[in-house]
Amino acid sequence: MNNKVWPQKQLGSVATLQRGFDLPKTQRREGACPVISSGGLSGYHNECKVKAPGVVTGRYGSVGEVFYVEQNFWPHNTTLWVKDFHGNDEKFIYYLLVFFNFKRFSDKTGVPGVNRNDLHKVKVVCPPLTQQKAISGLLSTWDSAIRKTERLIEEKEKRFTWLLKTLINDQCQRWKHLRSEKIFESVSEKNCPDEELLSVTQDRGVIPRHMLEGRVMSPDGSTESYKLIKRGDFVISLRSFQGGVEYSEYRGIVSPAYTVLRNKLPIHTDFYRHFFKSYIFIEKYLRIAVIGIRDGKQISMPDFKSVKLPYPPIDDQKKIATVLNAAQKEIGLLKRKLDLLKKQKRGLMQKLLTGRWRVKT
Repeated sequence: MNNKVWPQKQLGSVATLQRGFDLPKTQRREGACPVISSGGLSGYHNECKVKAPGVVTGRYGSVGEVFYVEQNFWPHNTTLWVKDFHGNDEKFIYYLLVFFNFKRFSDKTGVPGVNRNDLHKVKVVCPPLTQQKAISGLLSTWDSAIRKTERLIEEKEKRFTWLLKTLINDQCQRWKHLRSEKIFESVSEKNCPDEELLSVTQDRGVIPRHMLEGRVMSPDGSTESYKLIKRGDFVISLRSFQGGVEYSEYRGIVSPAYTVLRNKLPIHTDFYRHFFKSYIFIEKYLRIAVIGIRDGKQISMPDFKSVKLPYPPIDDQKKIATVLNAAQKEIGLLKRKLDLLKKQKRGLMQKLLTGRWRVKT
């Protein structure tokens, strides 16, 4: 490892930033030139102002977002673009600005913004050009893997939607239907203070509160009125219905705002877990049976009990759930891989762009 310290230079002598150009929507003309605003691509125009490759960041609004543009473009006046790379590697400058903490220099106003003159004075590490190219090449490898994984997740999610439609939506009419009160009952076991607190989420179902990200509000007062939920139960919020019934793999207690549903007839819980999140359940079974949901109003338990739900043979439920579970697990593994790639990239940037690690050239 080379212990020689890389020189620090003012950002303005490494990459000169320039304010973008005004372009009201009324003046845009149909064309192939991308218009880059503070949030990224915002449309196209028939004229380009800057030759590629280019690096653009938000001047106000989406401060801190940085974009690498590989074709001639028009930087909007909500952005700052690199007018002069001073002989440095363009992709390295992109990563340098991605790593840069723009929010430290954001104006203390209602709308965040940065002043390019202030940014130009900030000292940044500037390695030799050969090292710049090696760093940008290595980080580009991670970016490529991230993009491929994101595209694969998108394809797998489309396939899962197709499976859900093919295996459930298109088959519902041929299955026996029963009123939901025949399949499920509402249970209300309370006064379980020693049980774990659970939270209801739309994307992860019912989970322990410690698994939630960010700050979690503790219950206000006693939890005696909280309801016990067991593994395999479902919950529904009747007062603020959000369009689905959530499944729990955990035992614990949930807010009294929720109604706990437990099966009376034999079911494959994963089949109904998928069904309750499907388009046909929300848009057909519930919205037709309960008119009030269309206006975002609450529903009553009698409303829900009156809804007729499909009740396929248990073998059919199991087969469908097995296919959907496998597809969903594959998506979950890809998402964990994506998170790992992004975490690795952040770690690499921290080491490489500060000079703590060197790339052999």
